[in-house]
Amino acid sequence: MMVNVEVYAMADKFNILPLKDYAHANFQLLTHFIDWEWFSDVGLVNVFLKAIQSTPSNDIGIRKIIVDICASNMDTIMGSRGNPEDREKFELTRAMWEPVLKEDQDFQYDVLRKSARENSQRLTKSTDFWTSRQHFDTWAYLQQDEVDEAHERH
Repeated sequence: MMVNVEVYAMADKFNILPLKDYAHANFQLLTHFIDWEWFSDVGLVNVFLKAIQSTPSNDIGIRKIIVDICASNMDTIMGSRGNPEDREKFELTRAMWEPVLKEDQDFQYDVLRKSARENSQRLTKSTDFWTSRQHFDTWAYLQQDEVDEAHERH
């Protein structure tokens, strides 16, 4: 992954768009293999930190991918995912990711905005589910009342 970040940054610096696109595509492909356990690996931290340091804040290539990954995995990065017995491991993970999250204010803002949007969408889906469930329960209750009344009449 680090090679793709370095190639991407150099291609951006020298305005070699096909090479930049190639490095971006390879980086994006590799990110599909990241799972939550990778977030406790300093190698991933170093790759993300290098990408943030070597790309402009308005970059919509590799930087956007990293924003999306960090926002989607904020619970892991901040050490709030997993068993409470592993608290020490999660504290180390959080400390390891601090330099990435503190490196650039634009990056912080982008991660925060993306994370808030994802949380809002999850909350909306959850609220919609419970609202529809509530309507169904009310409908089922009313249907049962009608059935009970029909039995009482006979």
